[in-house]
Amino acid sequence: PLIWMLVIAAAALWWLWPFIERLQRSLGPAPAHLSPSERAEVAAAAASSVAMVDEEVEAPPEQLERPELGFEVESFFKDTYTESARLIGDVMAVPPMGPEFTTAVGSLHALAAIIDRLFQSWGSESADRLSQIKEDSDAFKKTFKQGTSQALLAHAGFERKESVLGAIWSLDLESPAAKLRALTVRLCLQRYNELQKLRGTLRWAQSNNSVVIPKPDDGSLLELLELYKSTTLSADRPSMRERNLEAEVRLKIQERRAEAGLELPLLLHDGLAQIARSLAQGQRVRIREATGDRVRPIQPSDVRAALAQLPLPPGFDAAHLYFQSTELPRLFGLGSSTGSNATSMGGSAKDTTEDKDAAAEILARETVGHWAARQSQDLNWPCAAMIGIGAALDYTVNRGVIIALVIGFEGLPPQEDDAAVQRRGEKAGLRRRQAAASEAATAAAASNAAAPTFGARVRTLDAPHADAKINRK
Repeated sequence: PLIWMLVIAAAALWWLWPFIERLQRSLGPAPAHLSPSERAEVAAAAASSVAMVDEEVEAPPEQLERPELGFEVESFFKDTYTESARLIGDVMAVPPMGPEFTTAVGSLHALAAIIDRLFQSWGSESADRLSQIKEDSDAFKKTFKQGTSQALLAHAGFERKESVLGAIWSLDLESPAAKLRALTVRLCLQRYNELQKLRGTLRWAQSNNSVVIPKPDDGSLLELLELYKSTTLSADRPSMRERNLEAEVRLKIQERRAEAGLELPLLLHDGLAQIARSLAQGQRVRIREATGDRVRPIQPSDVRAALAQLPLPPGFDAAHLYFQSTELPRLFGLGSSTGSNATSMGGSAKDTTEDKDAAAEILARETVGHWAARQSQDLNWPCAAMIGIGAALDYTVNRGVIIALVIGFEGLPPQEDDAAVQRRGEKAGLRRRQAAASEAATAAAASNAAAPTFGARVRTLDAPHADAKINRK
């Protein structure tokens, strides 16, 4: 009996040892001469410190103050756009043909190219170099030799400064007003280019260029958001499953917004999508490297720093939607234990589409449902104009991270801006016509590749039954 009692005591001590060790760590190195009340105080202090650590981990996201711009964005945009249209009219106050017309059009195209190169390299090391133009250069003298073109350059935010190397026109990258001026002038120049395309060859029958001058009400502040939506940020290419998941999430968001009465779809912003993918990939790495279940959440400062890499107009508002799934094995498994009834994308072979990603649809439904319950105001934000979605799936730790970034201007619902909606439809129709014309030209070139250059079928006396091959021009 004594041996059995020792065995049972050893087993009980082995089973209780982790709890005893944990209790010792929570009590800390308390001296032996402390009274029971003092030991209780030490234990309470240790427990409170642990609670404080937990509270720091599970604290709500930080709240950032909105930066003061020093001006009202909408009124500043309207005044800048109106003045830009007037200056473009001054530059184009020439006959619609001849060398003066060529010079005027060249100066407008050069200014548009300068602004494009600057904002397409926004956030890179070359942005400082591209924001400066030497007045003594031959290109500047040839392009901006007129006073009206220099006035438009100054209106775009470029300031003339004297330096050791001579006069330099530079744009302050840290100034919100200069950034907004440059974006507004570029939008006005874009509208001018659209009007030039619509006029086409009719300029030969016109005596002036009034039809290509933008009107003061032709531009909308919301159009600045999509001015540089196709960005060239370096990011990892998502997998096929992640792309399918992003598309399904966007579709579910549109359905939820349509149910709330917001029929106008959100435009996809490539730059926002790359930022969302970068944030999702970073969170995926933190989840994999974490030792416990608690992972530092994405803070608003992280989102703000990431959005600063994009050439977006100052004063915009953004909403950040986050979801994390821990059910990847169930969602992305085979349709059966043998795999005979499953496709390569996780769906059933009985579906009408062979490559339908049913797993992405399930996860997208769960993601948008979570946002509808937790962040309904952000999901159904009536002023949202553009969206970018990023997904990161990690099968090692069975986690999936989905992030959506939505931007817009508070107080400017896109569905209430009839002019902007109409111009969006016009641009979409123009792109469709250009794509159709390009496809027709490609098909015609392919079908006529083996045909003679001339329209007639030529036969010679040497070969009366065969068409002669004529050299192409």
